[in-house]
Amino acid sequence: MHWNLSFLFNRFFIPLLPQLPSSSLSSELQGDPEFIYPTWVRSKFDDFVQSLIDIAICSQSDEALREVVLDTLMEFVKVGNGGKFHSAIYHRLLHSIVHSSLEVDDILLDLLTSKYFKYIDIRYFTYISFKKLSRRIGANDISDNKKESRDTTDVNQPESSLDLSVHKLYHLLSRIPPLEGSDDKSEYDMWNGAGIFTGKENDKGHTGKQCKDESTNIKVLSPANIAKKMKLKFTKAWISFLRLPLPVDVNKEVLVNLHQVVIPIWLILSCCVIS
Repeated sequence: MHWNLSFLFNRFFIPLLPQLPSSSLSSELQGDPEFIYPTWVRSKFDDFVQSLIDIAICSQSDEALREVVLDTLMEFVKVGNGGKFHSAIYHRLLHSIVHSSLEVDDILLDLLTSKYFKYIDIRYFTYISFKKLSRRIGANDISDNKKESRDTTDVNQPESSLDLSVHKLYHLLSRIPPLEGSDDKSEYDMWNGAGIFTGKENDKGHTGKQCKDESTNIKVLSPANIAKKMKLKFTKAWISFLRLPLPVDVNKEVLVNLHQVVIPIWLILSCCVIS
């Protein structure tokens, strides 16, 4: 029943999404008769997305249901922004995962990495979200954890929310694969074909060749330009993460794996840009 409900809502909302006002504009348009229904649908859509996220991050929910819910959310991410990548929904999903009580080995994290991290635009927006999360997570949680440490003397106390969030950030960040190639014949799978890596011939800041996707007739940025974008987001995400107060075990793991997880990918991206 839950699967059918998710399917029906998916089919109901997706055709309407390009016509709906953004969440930020909905309150401003409430008095306009032409926008009463679209604004109402937008509010229900936002509520539905939050309900899906709540199900996805609930470890007590059925695993098969959680996978269906994740796939539904990612469909909204794919086309929910007027046919373009809906980065706000994706950021809400990542934020909820990182700040939830889910453990690092939860199936939701495995599903996200195995099914969606192969898409280069997913990786791109993951880097952006992780930079934001890393910058905010300390300010949001450090004071609470300091208070807990003063009030608690039990050495076997549960892992703090900050430590758990950092663990999940590192787990996901370290599982983003590098670019697969660097020459002009390289092709990258994209979750949304009309997204961040499409461009016009004379776009500023995009030098070099552009390629045309024969299946969609959409011009996409050259591998060198894609690598340039990815390198910038990759660097900012990792720098922001490494500035966090890392738990001892995460700190050790980062030091052990830095030469395998971070440096090689950075070098690959640098070579792609140079070539």
